[in-house]
Amino acid sequence: MIAASLPVLKPAEFAVFCDRGFGFRNGIGERLLQKAVETYDAHAAQVGKVQEGHEVLAPVSHILTSAQIEITVNAAGELADARAVDKKEPKIIIPVTEDSGGRTSAPCAHPLCDQLCYLAPYDEKRHPLYLEQLERWAASPYSHPMLPPILTYVCHGTILTDLAARGIIRLDAQGKPEKDSPSLQNRSAS
Repeated sequence: MIAASLPVLKPAEFAVFCDRGFGFRNGIGERLLQKAVETYDAHAAQVGKVQEGHEVLAPVSHILTSAQIEITVNAAGELADARAVDKKEPKIIIPVTEDSGGRTSAPCAHPLCDQLCYLAPYDEKRHPLYLEQLERWAASPYSHPMLPPILTYVCHGTILTDLAARGIIRLDAQGKPEKDSPSLQNRSAS
């Protein structure tokens, strides 16, 4: 369990914290944010480590999420494997941007792992967001050797047909995933 001594807010301070932009008035928010940073820093050695009965502490700019489907590509950007992920499997750590980490209904792609509507070309709003971001990352000094193969695979636009051919999802008459596809039922991948 991660615990820290957080500042005790008096009722008047708490009201300011809640009503005025999360308390960044009079330094309350800054102190609370500083305590959160100190707490995280104090537990930095625990980042990414699995402990029985506890969720993993995600690194900065990452979140824990449940995966529905796992896709593996080889170094040439070709599909090597794909499988539906069992609901009982532990959550995974994925990278996020400042915007995507807090997304609600507005389209905003995660940098690497995301929902099918971002990865496959059937969503005209979301898919280009994912591709543009992945292209920028792959071309940046912060790239990783596996980003170009992932980008190559995603650009081929065969994710849906590959998953359907393996029986992981079902496609409707328009070639989009059916809502009741086995691996997409009652799961959240964002």
